[in-house]
Amino acid sequence: MWRENTSTHGEEWKKSTVIWLILLAAGCLLIFDVLVGRDMWNLLNAAVGALLFVWGMLFTYVFAVQARFENTVRNTLRNAVYMSVRHFPFTVLMMALNLIPVLCVLLGTTTMAMATPIYMIVGFALTARINAVFLNRIFKKYIKADPKTKEEKQTND
Repeated sequence: MWRENTSTHGEEWKKSTVIWLILLAAGCLLIFDVLVGRDMWNLLNAAVGALLFVWGMLFTYVFAVQARFENTVRNTLRNAVYMSVRHFPFTVLMMALNLIPVLCVLLGTTTMAMATPIYMIVGFALTARINAVFLNRIFKKYIKADPKTKEEKQTND
């Protein structure tokens, strides 16, 4: 049992690392485009902004999908994009929650100094909990119910 658990953990770790490296490379490229292209024409900046938004949508879902479902890296990325588009209102809300620390940094040192202690104590945990509630609600639609569970519910009612 120990070896099976260890080998499964190793496989999941490898897949998550590959996904993380892909997202890191794409994120670095997009940030580079933002920094270099800020003096360029507006259409290019709009395109890079749209790609950053899609990257954020993917980042919001991909690790939760990797943890919950058994897939290849490619299918995990594909399913994360699909879920983020299909459940767009939840996606925007989760992205807004995830960007609160970034917003505090961008608003200046006073805001950051006031928000940091509060966010360190409850902010990260509360954000993770709210995201988990949303993701569990979304994932229920994609998980097939076990027939034994249905029978048990019927007999208990």
